[in-house]
Amino acid sequence: MKILLSICSLALLVIMASAYPNGAPTVACGDMVPLHGVGPQSSPSPYSITYSVEDKVYKVVVKASSGDSFKGFFLQARTPGTSNIIGAFTFSGSDVKYVDCSGGTNNAVTHTSNSEKTTVEVNWEPSTGFTGDVVFTLSTVRSKDVFWVRKESNTFTI
Repeated sequence: MKILLSICSLALLVIMASAYPNGAPTVACGDMVPLHGVGPQSSPSPYSITYSVEDKVYKVVVKASSGDSFKGFFLQARTPGTSNIIGAFTFSGSDVKYVDCSGGTNNAVTHTSNSEKTTVEVNWEPSTGFTGDVVFTLSTVRSKDVFWVRKESNTFTI
């Protein structure tokens, strides 16, 4: 029995240690923390979030600093200072997929593989009838043990 328990425990640790190479799971929607078994970096994130708007559609760009890259990301739009996720994303390409958080649809996006990335571009639209302040909130993963959690863009008003 002890051997079986040890084998099961080891298998669980291996599964947990493998992280999520195919994107963030819905369990990460609230705190946006990767389940990698270590804590996030406390240094400033080397990844930027920029956006531009045209006809109420925001083009959001996540970009690594020069010479850097990232393997994973998780992006949401939130009401500042809350975990209230708003709006919906769209994208083209195969390196991004949707995550449906908190009963929403397409209200978060994540990576589809752990390949090296320097830039990711997506589009975002606010929820119908929404007015107020918004921030794009980003978690990025450089490696299993090196990641940053909940970097926020500048606040903007809709």
